[in-house]
Amino acid sequence: SKTTLFLFFCIWQHLSKRRKIQLFALLGVSILSALSEIVTLSAMIPFLALLTNSELNNDIAIFPFDFLKFGSISGLSLLKITSIFITAVIIASITRLINLWLNGRVAAAIGSDISCKSFKNSISQPYIVHLNRNSSSLISTLITEVNLTVVAINLFLKLITAVILSIGILIGLSLINLKLSISAVFIFSTIYLLLGFIFRKRLLNNSRVISLSTKKLIKNTQESLGAIREVILDSHQNLYTNIFLKSDRPMRLKQANSVFLGSFPKYSLEAFGLVFISFLLYI
Repeated sequence: SKTTLFLFFCIWQHLSKRRKIQLFALLGVSILSALSEIVTLSAMIPFLALLTNSELNNDIAIFPFDFLKFGSISGLSLLKITSIFITAVIIASITRLINLWLNGRVAAAIGSDISCKSFKNSISQPYIVHLNRNSSSLISTLITEVNLTVVAINLFLKLITAVILSIGILIGLSLINLKLSISAVFIFSTIYLLLGFIFRKRLLNNSRVISLSTKKLIKNTQESLGAIREVILDSHQNLYTNIFLKSDRPMRLKQANSVFLGSFPKYSLEAFGLVFISFLLYI
C-alpha cells in the first residue's frame, strides 16, 4: 500500500551510507540468485526429457546462453545432463540461502540503528518532557514496535528478492515457452492478489490489537511491580494476573493468527504450483 511504501521511504532517508551500500549489495545478490534460477530452469528441460525418454527437436536450444549450448539431447550423456542439473540446483540453493542470511543480517542492523537512535533521542529530551511522558509507551516503542519494524523490513527485503526471483523464473519460462510463461504469470498473480485482498484487513487488525495489548501488558507489569508491597499486603496477585491475562491472551492469539496468515499464501501457492507443473508434465 501507499502507507507502507511511504514508511519505507522515511526509513530509507534515515539510513546511514553504509546501510544503503549494504542494501544495494543485497540487491546484487538477489539478481545473481535470479540468474541461477534461469540456469536451473534451462537445465531442467533436457533432464526431464531424458527421464521421460522424450526427443526434442535439434533446432530447439536446450540452454538460452551460447556458453551453455551443448547441442541436442541425443548428443549428451545422461551423466553429463544430470551433473549440469544437480550443479545448477546446488548453486541456486546456496545463493538463496546466502540471500536469506544477508536479509536477516541487514534488517537486524537497520533495526539496531533505529532502536539506538530512538533511545538516544528519548533520553536527550528535557526533564519536563520525561515527567509528562508515559514510560510504558516509550518502552513499548523501543522494544516491541522496533522489533515489528525489523520484521517488516525483513519481509520487505524478502519481497524484493521474491520479485527479482520471479522475474528470473519468468524469463526462464519465456525462453522455454512464451505461452506457458504468460499463463503462469496470469494465474499466480490472480491468486496472489486475491489472497492479499482477503488477508490484508485481518493482518492490519491483528497488528493494532498486538500493539495495544503490548502497551497494556507493559503498563500492568510496571504498575504491579512498582506497587509490589501493596499487591502482597492486599493479596491482589490474582487481580493483576487476570488483568495481565486479558491483555496477553488476545495478543498471543493474534500473533499466531498473523503467522498463519503470513505463511498461508506461500504454502498454498507452492501446492498449486506443484499441481500446475504436474498438469503440464502430464500434457
